[in-house]
Amino acid sequence: MRCYLLFLGVLANFVLSAQTTNFTYTVYFNSDQHQLSAEAYKILSKASMDLSGAESYQINIQAYTDDEGSNAYNQALGQRRADAVLAYLDSLGLATQNAKLNNYGEQKALADNNTVENRPKNRRVDVFIQAVFSESFQSLLNKLDHTQTYTYPISSTKSTCLLTHQGTFLMIPAQAFVYANGSPVAEGEVTLQIQEYYGLSDMLMAGLSTSSNHKLLATGGMINLKALAQGQELQLAPQKEIGVGMPIRKGQFDPAMALFLGDKDPHHQGHLNWNPTQRKATSLLAASGKDLSVDAVRQFAIFRETAINQLVKQPVRPKLNTRTRRTLPQKPRRENIKVHLNFFQKIFTNKQRVEVQKDRIYAKQVKNYQRDLKYFRRDSMQWKKYFQDSLNYVSLYQEALNGDIQNYQAALNEANHAAANREQDQKKMQELYEKGVSSDGQLSQQTLDRYFFAVNRLGWINCDKFMDTPESQLTQIAIQDSDASEERLMLVFPHLPSILSVKIKTLQGEYLSDNIPKGMPAKLIGIKVDQGRSMLAVKDIKIGESKQSYNLVYQPKSLREIQKVLESID
Repeated sequence: MRCYLLFLGVLANFVLSAQTTNFTYTVYFNSDQHQLSAEAYKILSKASMDLSGAESYQINIQAYTDDEGSNAYNQALGQRRADAVLAYLDSLGLATQNAKLNNYGEQKALADNNTVENRPKNRRVDVFIQAVFSESFQSLLNKLDHTQTYTYPISSTKSTCLLTHQGTFLMIPAQAFVYANGSPVAEGEVTLQIQEYYGLSDMLMAGLSTSSNHKLLATGGMINLKALAQGQELQLAPQKEIGVGMPIRKGQFDPAMALFLGDKDPHHQGHLNWNPTQRKATSLLAASGKDLSVDAVRQFAIFRETAINQLVKQPVRPKLNTRTRRTLPQKPRRENIKVHLNFFQKIFTNKQRVEVQKDRIYAKQVKNYQRDLKYFRRDSMQWKKYFQDSLNYVSLYQEALNGDIQNYQAALNEANHAAANREQDQKKMQELYEKGVSSDGQLSQQTLDRYFFAVNRLGWINCDKFMDTPESQLTQIAIQDSDASEERLMLVFPHLPSILSVKIKTLQGEYLSDNIPKGMPAKLIGIKVDQGRSMLAVKDIKIGESKQSYNLVYQPKSLREIQKVLESID
């Protein structure tokens, strides 16, 4: 009974959130023609934009002719018109495999065929599309966030070095973790979980921003780090720190970069505020602490092999296409049609009636032939595509497999070499450290490829710096939006790089954001859902000398289209 009620609840929630929209498109044809006109192309092209972001849709095509010519001929003409429309919709990328085609020929005329003015109204194809838009604002945000969480098993009693998938370097001392009640983690396995954000597109899709108490930050990347044991979340033990090295993606080492820790913004639900720690970026061994400088580096070669095993994933061999190919239909011939009459029909049926019956049979055969030919052409194209794709997939699989085997073997050889020369590796890293620090204690930009910090807590970790823009060079912007829809507004500065989330909405229906540096180029990005449809707005702006107001123009976009726009920000 509970399962039944739960099912009804889920079903009701879907029905309430889904929005059904009907679209109608009508295109007209010249007499005795089935080719689409320029106006018809324009009308049908609108369907692609209208259906952007639709969860599902059903296409129904209805074809008509006037009454000039025989009924059989008009049936065939109507079918050609329907096929022309279907083919163009298919070329637009719409899912037409389940489209319904109704060819009425000269039947069900919209207007009386007795006048020249009315006949063009019957030379048409109507396209009816019923689309379901079931997107909600929160579900759209969840789908946009493609953050991957990587896990690494480590020993709780040994010092560990890890190089993660996106290049974060972690140095973890032995006995680093305790449970929430302060009790130590006994000897056993600890699972590290890490999420990494080093590109603006990753941050945008996850809804992350780079500001500290409403002040703009230039970011070098951010991570979210967790540790678990026996299903319980852990925290760092007192007096314990983790060494975190965040890769420098662009440019050289910036000594102004510092450590920021993320906490929930008490004024804006779902947002983070980055709190400064006054810890500047430093060198690897200085960040790791004396107890890590020898032990952890010696363990690095062992755990490197573990990281390689996690990075190398063997591709799955695809299956060849085994679909049965449709056979080519045979074109009917009228001369081959035979009308079978019984004894009495042969006596009372004249030759003219026999010919009329042959016409009916032939018209039906032509209709069936046109239908089967359409399906044959469509299925043949799909069959060839599927078969070629399957061959391509097998080829790519083999290439990937060979490449992975080579990469894995090379990495394994490197790890084995490192394991056999641990003391030599330690000496080299010590020399690198000594070369990286000049006589006055400043870091050498040539030898550092990461920002290293000593971190005394888990959670959100950010490598940032304040812009330090004079207050006289700061201004305010406003984004006009009077509707009640929820939306995500972001002001992006790709050249810094930096993201500011615009959160404050006034009673006048505008969003406000202050402390914006004057004269800077930026992108204003808005994401919302309107009547179940995902919408996107992008506007390139340049911050003025005084408060400026902007209007965003939203357009319906699919999830993939929104992702492509955000990915292009990098």
